Amino acid sequence: MHISKQTEHMIDEYVHKNNIKNYLFPSNRKKTFGQPITVCNLRNAIKTPFLKAGFKDFYPHALRHSAATDMQFNGATTEDIQTFLRHSDTKVTQRYLHMFDIYSLERYDKYKKPLELIA
Repeated sequence: MHISKQTEHMIDEYVHKNNIKNYLFPSNRKKTFGQPITVCNLRNAIKTPFLKAGFKDFYPHALRHSAATDMQFNGATTEDIQTFLRHSDTKVTQRYLHMFDIYSLERYDKYKKPLELIA
């Protein structure tokens, strides 16, 4: 998994502050209590706050598309993005990319600052 150094630092601080020794996302189900959360449960846990924030069509895989688009916006080549996403075919990578029009750039600029604060 690729994350920024800033995000890695914030997670490390969170783990240290909360004295987390085993898993960052432990299961709270009786059968698997204390074990790693399942992929399905993690998807649902991520989806809920996004839906509450107003992202009606959110699905966790959209974060992958977002990362690819952000890389493109910041000058990465399609081949660099393909390598990052580990796609075997450039055509698959191109489906991840969303070419910016003027409206998209305005929206990106509007939300870029708050997103940087989260990361």
